[in-house]
Amino acid sequence: ALEEAVLGCPLDANLHCKLAETYATIGGIDQLQLARKHMAQALELEPDNRRAMFGLVSVANDFLDAVSKKTKKQVVDQHDVEVAKELVKYGADTLLKTYKGTAFYPAVQNVVRAYTEDL
Repeated sequence: ALEEAVLGCPLDANLHCKLAETYATIGGIDQLQLARKHMAQALELEPDNRRAMFGLVSVANDFLDAVSKKTKKQVVDQHDVEVAKELVKYGADTLLKTYKGTAFYPAVQNVVRAYTEDL
């Protein structure tokens, strides 16, 4: 149903974000790639969407975790892995810039550090 809503309203950043969250909840490498794509689209449509910023960092990181645990039968393009790493870094930098000078900055800094320390 959400996929159809996105087809009907392709410029709605919140719909892309919700669809991405649904894909991320389902999990798995293929679903996480779709989640990453829709989070990135949500940010493309609405660059100040903080939910999509956090979501992009989260799903790209979850994708990297899933890839590290994949079975031998699952094939993952190395380019997709590099893109995911860059998206985590991009999202983390964007979040830090967005929250700089606010009371939330130290908390966001801790969250971002947890996601980026292994990259």
